[in-house]
Amino acid sequence: RLSMWQDGKVVDSMKVVVGKAETATPMMAAYIKYASVNPYWNVPPELVRSLIGPRIVAQGISYLTDREYQVLSDFSDHPQILDPASVDWRAVVAGQQDVRLRRLPSPANSMGMMKFMLPNYFGIYLHDSPEKDHFTKNELWISNGCVRVEDYKRLATWLFGGYVPKGKDPKVEEEVDLPK
Repeated sequence: RLSMWQDGKVVDSMKVVVGKAETATPMMAAYIKYASVNPYWNVPPELVRSLIGPRIVAQGISYLTDREYQVLSDFSDHPQILDPASVDWRAVVAGQQDVRLRRLPSPANSMGMMKFMLPNYFGIYLHDSPEKDHFTKNELWISNGCVRVEDYKRLATWLFGGYVPKGKDPKVEEEVDLPK
């Protein structure tokens, strides 16, 4: 569970989904600094190799284009977007080639509509999830390490003092600093 504390008292709480055994969410402490509205999903390299790569090999490049993935040169602030047809996807699956993928913002994106950034060594953060059924089925240990929150709007309203920040463009990730 995620508990929201104010003046020494719990003011709200909600279910969270955390990492499964092989990708357990690490024990850590960090401050939430900002939220990303309409976040990209930068796919971890091991998931490109084990999850997405095999689907591209089986279904073709349309697997990426239908789901609004981009192949990137790197994860810098201004990466070059590469042609997915230029990648040897069998070599990616075999672990012989690395490739960077990101999924563009959308309600179907694994990050959902918002992620809450707490800079840390592990690259872990809290985020929305399009798969709300996990919370109702009590499937709470299935993530790849990050913490999926049951109701991002409630968390955002609490963190931002009464409102949920909105982005200017639903297809562009935007960072919004917490007021304190």
